[in-house]
Amino acid sequence: MYLTRSHVPRQPITHGGWPFSLRMASIVILVALVTVARPGPVSGQLVTRGQVAHLGLERAWFAQINLDPSRHRIANWLLQDRVLFAATTGGTIQALDATTGKTLWSTQVGEPRYPTLGPAANQKNVAVVNGSKIILLDRADGRLKSTRFAGAAPSSGPSLSETRVFVALINGRVEAYPIDVDTKQSAWYYQSLGRAYHRPTTTAKSVSWATDLGHLYVGRLDPLKLLFRLETGGEIVASPAAMPPYLLIGSTDGNLYCINEQSGEERWRYITGYSIIKTPAVVGDRVFVTSREPALHVLDATTGQLQWTVAGVTQFVSLGKQHAYGVDRFGNLLAMDIETGGLVGRLLRGRHLSSDQQDPWSQRGPALVNDQNDRIFLVNSTGLVQCLHEIGLTEPIRYRQPASDSESQAVSTDAQPTDQAEAALQPGDAPSSKSDLAEDNNADDGFSDAEAPKETVPADDPFGDSNPFGE
Repeated sequence: MYLTRSHVPRQPITHGGWPFSLRMASIVILVALVTVARPGPVSGQLVTRGQVAHLGLERAWFAQINLDPSRHRIANWLLQDRVLFAATTGGTIQALDATTGKTLWSTQVGEPRYPTLGPAANQKNVAVVNGSKIILLDRADGRLKSTRFAGAAPSSGPSLSETRVFVALINGRVEAYPIDVDTKQSAWYYQSLGRAYHRPTTTAKSVSWATDLGHLYVGRLDPLKLLFRLETGGEIVASPAAMPPYLLIGSTDGNLYCINEQSGEERWRYITGYSIIKTPAVVGDRVFVTSREPALHVLDATTGQLQWTVAGVTQFVSLGKQHAYGVDRFGNLLAMDIETGGLVGRLLRGRHLSSDQQDPWSQRGPALVNDQNDRIFLVNSTGLVQCLHEIGLTEPIRYRQPASDSESQAVSTDAQPTDQAEAALQPGDAPSSKSDLAEDNNADDGFSDAEAPKETVPADDPFGDSNPFGE
């Protein structure tokens, strides 16, 4: 029997030319394939025992920061003296016990519609910037202690010494406010050349900050006075790292500089060959620094000599008893041999822990940089934090004592010069003319304790004389 055209059954045709049932089946298959192909564990999920056991790791605890993921994200994390602080874009500050994951306190600061920068912490206080307001909290319970306005738009989170809070402003000025005194007291300030975009670094003796002109300014804390200025061959795009009595500064010229924080004398210099865009980490007697290549370089902290390097690592994470840990460009956690840097294994995390691929937080990496102990903190933009450690190490290996102990130890170390060059240069003396350091030739160098004069705003300043946050 032959079928004519009139005998051929007609099929329902959609606008795109596909039968509806076939189109729906294709969608189901595609979703299933995407789900299967997604690298594990799935973004934002907890790691399991089996996923980390091959790296010799186990999970100690996990926690969730209080936030509404449909409205807010994590703005920043801070690990300081056995406490993990989280700041959200909604202005919530939450403190966790870094050993157990237990929430110590949570508080709301400022206006949720303004950006929240920080936090910073010392033994007694926590400081954040909300809009143009500097907010000081009690570290023990999160209670509000004081607020005051910065002299212009802050460009980064604050930094704390034991007696002052420092804030870098977008116009290049760094302001210092005394803690636990009348908030109406005038700020100490220094107007540096260029714009300061990164958080100042404080030690027991100094405060330092960088500008976009490649200048590093170092000032003495007591009394506040500029000591010297370091000029590098490129931009400085990350805060200095403290290694009392030294500072470590990375530059886009590919050099990592180690200088004495009081005299400015260069101790050593290491050349990576590529731009350094992240703050180096000092752990024990090692320095971990990543270059844009990308690669992780591990140096002897005393001499600056290279111990080993691993290509493909974009961020140092932590140093355990058996392995060193880092993150590669795909967001995977890598375990490396502690002596040679040889790859031991990796934890496939997918591109990012956050399911929101467009979130700026995803560019910061899925783990914290921990230079204080051996714990690995996996984090994401929606507030999930997981603590891992090597199997059997129930007690953390601590590389840094609480600030009160380490600072007193640093003072005693600084009092004993380690070589003839340091013995010849007393704090406050000018660096040698053969050094790459250049003194600031401004006769009025140093901080002023007078009321800050009305500044001349650069022509390209988008804020002008007005408060950009409407306060």
